[in-house]
Amino acid sequence: MLDSDIFGVKDLITGEIGYCCILGAAGEVFGMAVYRGSEGLRVYLKLLSRETGRRDPDFLFIHRCLMADFHDREELDKADRDVIRSLGLKFRGRNAWPQFRSYLPGYFPWYLTESEARFLAIALEQALNVCQRFRHNPSLLDSPRSGAYLVRTAREKEGQLRWQDEWLEPKPLEEKVLSFEPLDEARLARIKNTLSPADQIWEGDFFHVNNPIKEEGRPFYPRLFVWADASSGLLLTQDMNHPDEPITILRESLIRVAEKSGVLPCQIRVRRQEAFELLSPLAASLKIKLVKAGALHAIDEFRRGLSDYFDSMS
Repeated sequence: MLDSDIFGVKDLITGEIGYCCILGAAGEVFGMAVYRGSEGLRVYLKLLSRETGRRDPDFLFIHRCLMADFHDREELDKADRDVIRSLGLKFRGRNAWPQFRSYLPGYFPWYLTESEARFLAIALEQALNVCQRFRHNPSLLDSPRSGAYLVRTAREKEGQLRWQDEWLEPKPLEEKVLSFEPLDEARLARIKNTLSPADQIWEGDFFHVNNPIKEEGRPFYPRLFVWADASSGLLLTQDMNHPDEPITILRESLIRVAEKSGVLPCQIRVRRQEAFELLSPLAASLKIKLVKAGALHAIDEFRRGLSDYFDSMS
């Protein structure tokens, strides 16, 4: 089976569909990934296109899936080995030791919750059914209509669950509406009266840092908000927050940089649509040209240096 041979399993309790893909054809990763819901599927389809990952390094931090894969014994955590030992199970050989992980956007891959373990167990059971049939019928997953996937669903009949195939289209993705606090008009008036326009171009962006932080509970990848001078490459400021916190800090950090430097740039460049929407009212009020750019050279150079630093520490 190839990465593109996708099928679904419907959660008996939540009704959410997990989209499954079998891993191993390339001889690198062996197991199964279950992408949760339409959002998880969207991310996986972008991964299959091979374009998004090359264009956006932050793509590594937005997966929403459950993973069951196989490793060598020394690649497992002590917690994984303890569970295997407590169950009286034994495995031998390379790529024979099972590991189970949960992936959530902005978070470090982590151990399963009870509900995740329950659903992944069901998905694995149904995957056996699909894979055995696929072996004898390679056209099993060929969709009868565009956009539909084979999904294993269950109905209770005479006190027993009866599993069956259905061809279902993913639920439409809900459009995320960005909501922001209104601008502080008094503060903006003070800025316009006291700060001088400057012939400067500033770049603004936010991204996850590939260095997980563990405080309480599940480790997470912090999100860094950065402003830089496009001409000199000078870093103007950086602020960090939790991945669940709002991105409005980008707007506040811009205002603080302007107040500290005593000037207003003539142009601001961002690459993300969320940043563009967030900063548009502020830029309009301060009469700063806001541009959506494909590349942010100063910030990209800073990010490469940051990545090299963390790589050298590992």
